[in-house]
Amino acid sequence: MVLTMIVRHFRQLWKCRESQEQGIGERDLPKLLGVAPFFVKGLLDQSRSFSPSRYRELFDFFLETDLALKSSGAHPSALLGVLVTEIARNGGK
Repeated sequence: MVLTMIVRHFRQLWKCRESQEQGIGERDLPKLLGVAPFFVKGLLDQSRSFSPSRYRELFDFFLETDLALKSSGAHPSALLGVLVTEIARNGGK
């Protein structure tokens, strides 16, 4: 469940980043992202922490982590620790 919430958050960040690059206004983001308007500014700020190519890398890593959680027999907290380290690697860029 933790991985699901992380992936959901990063999906919102990526959509937010791409929407800004496409010129979609901030007023349209709550509906597009499926969040309350209150959360948009925070998502906008966070979304700028990662480049578009970094989002692609992270989603590949999310998939790898999901597969490992389901099949490797490794301890889930260890796999999630590696995931958090990967997210933080290179300051998000």
